[in-house]
Amino acid sequence: MEDNSKQKSYVIMIGIKEMRFALVLLVVLCVFCIIIQMKHSAWYTTGTQSREVIRASVERSSGSQHSAWNDTDMQSREIIQSSVPQSSPPSDRKHERAQRKLMVVYKPYQGRFQRQIREFNMTSCVASNCDVYLMTGETRYPINADAIIFQGNRIPPNVPNRSDNDQVYVFADTEPPHMAHSRDAVKMIHQRPDFYNWTLTYKPDSDIWTPYGMVIPSYVNKLSLLQDLQQGIVKRFENKRSDGLVNRNYDAIFNSKTKHALWFVSHCYTRSKRETYVARMTTVTNVEIYGRCKGLRIKGNDAFDNAYKFYLAFENTLCEDYITEKFFSWYSKDLIVVVRGGANYSKFVPEGTYINAADFPSPEALADFLNKLGSDKTRYLGYLKRKDHYHVITEQETVQNAFCAVCWRLNHLKQFRNSQKTMSKWWFQSCHSPLDL
Repeated sequence: MEDNSKQKSYVIMIGIKEMRFALVLLVVLCVFCIIIQMKHSAWYTTGTQSREVIRASVERSSGSQHSAWNDTDMQSREIIQSSVPQSSPPSDRKHERAQRKLMVVYKPYQGRFQRQIREFNMTSCVASNCDVYLMTGETRYPINADAIIFQGNRIPPNVPNRSDNDQVYVFADTEPPHMAHSRDAVKMIHQRPDFYNWTLTYKPDSDIWTPYGMVIPSYVNKLSLLQDLQQGIVKRFENKRSDGLVNRNYDAIFNSKTKHALWFVSHCYTRSKRETYVARMTTVTNVEIYGRCKGLRIKGNDAFDNAYKFYLAFENTLCEDYITEKFFSWYSKDLIVVVRGGANYSKFVPEGTYINAADFPSPEALADFLNKLGSDKTRYLGYLKRKDHYHVITEQETVQNAFCAVCWRLNHLKQFRNSQKTMSKWWFQSCHSPLDL
């Protein structure tokens, strides 16, 4: 009897241990499922609000052809939780969702691009019925959205199948063609040129022009210009010289400048060989270099634009129309920007407000010119005075405006139907090696 009792106790203990093991295993599986689900999380911007969407699992399409927000199929094909308040009646939510357009930015690699998207205010667009989602996961299943926007130079191995004939695939890239392109991205451009419908790049002949900035006369209404660009009314602004005087103490500005040329640089070895160009300049003039390629460091709140006369905005790649933020961010400051790049700068910037290295036969000749200009107060201030009749549209403004343009096109899809056929030549054959060294 006693032996039977011990045996029963032993069996009960074994059962308890098995239950504990099963419970631990269940907890581990739950944690694993949560991690997997979080991998598909997405960010979205709607109006002025941004928040992380926890539920972002991609669901299988039924396979039939539908418009992106077909009411009868909306619930089964929705990619993420609806942002419509849950207090609304179901029928109202369905109607409201059908009127809106959804753009999904598919697994963007560039951190700066992600930060720009999170700053969007899509309610300011001419067509203000679009939401922008930032999706960090990958899938081969169709995504229920009106447009999928891919970072063109970093396509992941898995890309979604098109959900229907009206869904638009957008090639978005603000980097030069040879900068950090993944193998899958190059393969996509070369072997599947018709994969994309629209291009969104810094090139003016893109479907949606997205420069790093714009220089416009001060008398031009910036808002009207941007709204025109959204609607495809103009592709590039033709700069005109502004008349009138700007009331500033230019003598004080010149007298405050105690240093010559300034250069911030983070990429030390480049296709444009700008590092070689600057090295030759330093044999004739003084250039102070800051950044990871040189030992100089910023101390406190240095007022660089007050102390220096020139800033070198030299591009790391010589490509057509490629003018980066380094030019536009310094153009509005009280110094003269010196440029070296593959763009025809006169198409985008008014003459007499900057100095172009392409106008000189050698780096030494450019350096000698800067020495003479920097010591000639009247000529130097002439550049600043002409420059003060213009102002800059920032990179954040142009990128948001490009997404507003996508929204406009989605609302007028029949007018803007397109498929890229010769994208490889258009994109990859727009750069060249340096010819001035």
